[in-house]
Parts: sequence; structure tokens; C-alpha cells
Amino acid sequence: MEGKIPRSKKRGKPFEKGVKLGPQSEEHRARIAAKAKQQWDRFREKRAIENQELLKPYLKKKEEVPGDIIEASEEELNEQLIAIKRLKLENLQKMKSYQASHGSKYFEPFDYQEDFLDMIVQGKKVALIQGANQIGKTLIGSILIDTFANCRQAFEWKNGALNKVFNGRPVKIRIIASDWEHHANEVIIPKMKEVIELGTYETRKNNIGVEAFWKFKTGSTIELMTHSQETKLHEGWTGDIVWSDEPLPQDKFVANRRGLVARSGLFFMTMTAISEPWIMDEIVLSNKPHIGCVTNIPMRSNKTLSEQDIQSFEDDVPASQRTARVQGDWLQLIGRVLKGYKKDKHIIDPFEVPTDWPVTVMIDVHYNKPQAISFFAVNQQGFNYVIDEMWEHLSPEEIADEIIRRKIKNAWDIDRVFIDPMSKGDASFMKNLGQPLEDSFGKIEMKLSEHQIQLIVASKDKKSGVLNLESWLTGVNKIPILYFFNSLPSYQDGVYGSLWEIVRWVYDKEGLPAKENDHFMENLYRYTLVGAEFGSTKDQYRSSNNAIGTHSESWMAG
Repeated sequence: MEGKIPRSKKRGKPFEKGVKLGPQSEEHRARIAAKAKQQWDRFREKRAIENQELLKPYLKKKEEVPGDIIEASEEELNEQLIAIKRLKLENLQKMKSYQASHGSKYFEPFDYQEDFLDMIVQGKKVALIQGANQIGKTLIGSILIDTFANCRQAFEWKNGALNKVFNGRPVKIRIIASDWEHHANEVIIPKMKEVIELGTYETRKNNIGVEAFWKFKTGSTIELMTHSQETKLHEGWTGDIVWSDEPLPQDKFVANRRGLVARSGLFFMTMTAISEPWIMDEIVLSNKPHIGCVTNIPMRSNKTLSEQDIQSFEDDVPASQRTARVQGDWLQLIGRVLKGYKKDKHIIDPFEVPTDWPVTVMIDVHYNKPQAISFFAVNQQGFNYVIDEMWEHLSPEEIADEIIRRKIKNAWDIDRVFIDPMSKGDASFMKNLGQPLEDSFGKIEMKLSEHQIQLIVASKDKKSGVLNLESWLTGVNKIPILYFFNSLPSYQDGVYGSLWEIVRWVYDKEGLPAKENDHFMENLYRYTLVGAEFGSTKDQYRSSNNAIGTHSESWMAG
């Protein structure tokens, strides 16, 4: 350093060699003293509102601060300032450590988590929350385990509503993970230790070193299991709660669900829908009263995540998985045609259709499959309703009879029926089999005409029809103009029909609506093309048959 002039770190001015610095001015010393006192006061105020148990050891420190801090020397003031900063750092570390093992006390649920909790409070026996990654699924599961295992609601919410679920009694819990090494050992167990108060439980490891057995001071117990274990190991168990974090195989669900029956237990699932498509059919779309589901939660619903972080994650996720991992949708429904359909928005209670509302019938006719018949009504304001449907093996004459029967029985204003254009080509197909028969169109038309009902060939403009459907489901002013009665057969668990198809109709590899799960969707999009309006007259449709023309292709392709 010889020959170089050192600089003051604060002022940046050179020192002259051999010159000693004199004492700082009184004004400078006062500023340092004031700063130290200010920091001490801020520290005291902050500590006063923090957890009292952690505060006690530090309250005594207050007495160690010199009474007249202004008169302390600069060196003493600096030492005191360092001590305060060290004290603050130690306290923050202790608070962090406390929160790391008492996380439930600081939990504030998002709206979608509250919806999930509400279903459990309402007494649902199977509850599911499904959505994207990083929306707090494993967290809410761990919070519930803390609540039920320690026999008290672990966080402030609705006056302890969760305490009524098991009435504060010890419970027997089973948690199902995908695997031992990663999901159980690195995801579920760390999250539970983060939220459950240290000292309320003891753990025991299994033969592969995972803390698979937990016993609580309350008498509650937890057993961890995985998908990889044989189903027979899941059988024969009786308990109160099963938590599956991420989708599980159906046989494992049935085996564990069985073990809850005797004690009126709860099965709850927290998942991203990247596997096990049976869950959508058997649970989410089942409409069973004992099942409650909160679904399709996107990553952006978690307001603690930054948009930059979400976008960078989205860039790293394979395009095939973004729908499930970022948007919160179902992986098996990537490319769903009618994305605007929402069960809670578009399904309504049925009502008696007024006799002056036009009712339109759409037929998707088949030879070797059941016939798909849909009934639609429209009101004065242009709102459309799917009011009935049929999926049955029927002859052309029986199709006509079913339509006539509904017109008479329900006093529905049916004066027009639209049918698959291919219905005019089925006679040619039958002739090739050596059976010269009249086509389906002619047979149905003959019977319907006796009741002043016109049969019209439907349009095949699928592209326009799909665009119309999306518009109807969304609504010009975000108010849908298409609704489905919950009296439809397909509203029931596993019954084929409009509500079964609408969530399964997807685009094929060529980017076109797939020719499967589409029979009632064909009726639906064709209905949007006929221009049904309240007050429409029969004469509007007189020329429709000739305008659209006939179709000579075999209707078996439908």
C-alpha cells in the first residue's frame, strides 16, 4: 500500500499521511445517537405486536440499554447499534423457525380453498380440489390433517366450523402418495412438518427410511401408503380420513373408500389432472350428492406468485402439459372443442316449458348405434334450453312416435324437426344389401306430417356451428344464452348424452372436431344454425329442405 493514499469509506476523501483524525463534531455524534435510538424504538414497537412467547426473552434486553444514550461515546453508540441489529437478526431467525413449524396458525385460505373447505363442512364424504401446480393443494391438505389430527381447527376461519366435522375426537388417518422416495419423503412429509406444531406428534420410519407412521398426543394416528403398493394392502383398513395428494388409481380409491364407510369418514383429494382420467367420469361428473368438487383452478389464481415466475414456468413446461399444469384443466381434455362450457353456469333446474315457446327437435340418425334425439326450446329473450334428449335404439317410425308423444303429452310447440342430411342416403345402403327400402327421412316425414310437423334436412356447416356454440355459451355480455336442464338423462352418473359429450368432445390430430363423442354435439351445433326465434312460423322453414338439398352418402358414417 506504500505510495497510495487510503480513502475514507464514508466520505471518499484522501487522508494525509501522518495526520490523525480528530474527534467528530457534536452534531455528528448526535446524529449517530439519534439513529441508534430510532432503530431501538422501531425494534421495540415491532416486537410489541409480535408473538408474546418469543418476546419475553428479549424484553429484558431493554434494561441493558443505557438510560441516556445521547451522552454515550461514538464507539459505544456503534457497539449498541451492532447489538441491536444482531438482536433483530436473531429474533427474525427465531420467528422464521417458529413459523416453519407452526404454519397452520398463519394460514389464510384463498377463495377456491374456502370453497373446498365449505364442502367438507357441509358433510361431503368425497371432496376434491383440482387445478394447476402451485395453487396450494398440498398445503390445504396438510392444514386439514393438522386440524383433524390435533382435534382443533388449526387456523382462524368461520368460527371453527371444521371442528364440527369430527367433533374434536381423535381420528385415524391414511395418506396416499404416488411414491415413497419423492412424493412422500420430499413433498408431503416436509409440508406437514411445516404446518403442524412441533411437539404434538411423534414419527416412526418404515423399512425404507420414510416417516410413514405418526402418532399424536391427542390419540390420532397417520399411516402413509403409496400407489406402488399392491391393492390388497389397501384393503381391510377402517378409519376416518383418507387424503390422496395427486390422482390415484381407481382400484386404490375403491379399496380405501370402503374403509371409511363404517365410521362415516371423509375422502379428500388434492390434485393436478395429469393422469387417471377415471376421476373426471366417476367423481367430477357424477353429480352424486355426497361428492363435492372444486375444479379447473389456474396457476394465476394464486396471487402470491409473480407473473414473471408463472411465465418462465410456462415456458419450461412441455406444451402438452400446460393445460393441466398452468391453466388447471384436465390433461385428457387438451383440445376440448367447447371450452366455454361450465357445469356450474350452464346447468339449471328444469321448469315447465310454456306452450307458446317454439320447441325444435334435432335427430342424428344411425344404423348400428342408438339414435341421438335432442329437444330445444327458445324464449322471447332469445335464451335457449336443452330440455330433453334420447339415446336409444329406435326405428325411423319409433323416432317419429317419440317426437309426437312428447308434443302431445307436454303440449310443446313442435312444428319443425331437423335431421342428419345422411338420412336421405340410407336407402341406397340398404339396396346394396338386397333390401330395397324407403330411406329414414321418408318414413319419419310421413308420420310427422300427420301432426303438422315439418321434417327438414339439417345443415352440415360444422365450423360455423361450433363458433355459434362458443358464442352462445359465453354470451355477448358474458351472460350465456344456452342452458341445459338437470333433468336430462345425461346429468345422471355415467349416462350418455349431451352433458356426457360436451366435456369430452375434442379436436383430432388434424385440428378438426373428432368424429367420436359427437352425436349430441352434432345436434347442438346444427340447432344454432337454424335461426330458431320466438314467434317463428312454420312458413319460415318450408323452403329449408330444398335450400339445403339432399345428401347421397351413407349415413352410417354419422
